[in-house]
Amino acid sequence: MFRSNLEHTGTTTETVVPPLTQVWNYTTGGEVFSSPAVSGGIVYVGSGGGNVYALNASTGAKVWSYTTGSYVTSSPAVSGGIVYVGSDDYNVYALNASTGAKVWNYTTGNHVESSPAVSGGVVFIGSYDGSFYALNASTGAEL
Repeated sequence: MFRSNLEHTGTTTETVVPPLTQVWNYTTGGEVFSSPAVSGGIVYVGSGGGNVYALNASTGAKVWSYTTGSYVTSSPAVSGGIVYVGSDDYNVYALNASTGAKVWNYTTGNHVESSPAVSGGVVFIGSYDGSFYALNASTGAEL
């Protein structure tokens, strides 16, 4: 999830040794403002073209994409085989991490640019409607 963990420390135990070289790139259908989430060898990222992409982390090949109704500037969170992400179309989406199929969506009162945090079966996310939501991670029901 955004900045690596629930504490959002942005740290990792991995060691990066220079020099760095580009291995692959992928052109999305719009600007990329979201931070990618990496899980199980897949990179998940949103774009200004209104898509969420799943890309092979080794090759950059598209595994799947899901089209929302507007920009996706929210950074995805991956938990329990589900990708959670917000969209400017006022929705929070839960997508199957393997296939990209929509599991559920929850409609808020405004844009959802905040990045979700997932803990204990609950998705926590804010909206420009001034609300902070706690959603059941399995069903999308508001808690």
